Amino acid sequence: MPKGKKTEDKLVEELVAEVEKASESSIGEVVDGGETPMVVSQEIGRDKVFIWDNRTGQRSVCLKYLLPKVLEKKRADGTRVFTTSDPKIPQKAGTYLCILHPDDPDREIWDSMGLGVCKKSNLISEYHRDRHVQKKHKDEWNVIKDYRAKQKEEEQRDFQRSLLAKATGAG
Repeated sequence: MPKGKKTEDKLVEELVAEVEKASESSIGEVVDGGETPMVVSQEIGRDKVFIWDNRTGQRSVCLKYLLPKVLEKKRADGTRVFTTSDPKIPQKAGTYLCILHPDDPDREIWDSMGLGVCKKSNLISEYHRDRHVQKKHKDEWNVIKDYRAKQKEEEQRDFQRSLLAKATGAG
């Protein structure tokens, strides 16, 4: 191996060590991280750390004990998927709320059904909102889907009743 070139295992070990050092630091403290210094900006618990997709800049939370395995993940082209320092790639933030958000217009209905609350508020489209609920709130999604189907059936029945009433002259 050429001098100065780090083995893959050594690189992962160093990234994990940087994260360990950062988690022992205070917010705002600069943590010496080799080529790219890390600054502690948020604490998310002693057992979790932030990682970023190095192409999209999408931030994720990773359990510390899984960090070495996650950092070893590679794409088909052989490049690493995740990094422990923010690559500063601008994120497209949306304005759609999760259906279970406290400010959702149907929140009163969801409360009456005993559904939980979600604070997600940056979804970029209705499609992404629905996918979020389908994946992150599976049980709630099934309840909401059933509720909406029943509402639609009731609307259809009301419409058919009104048509029948008009046709028979009862309306």
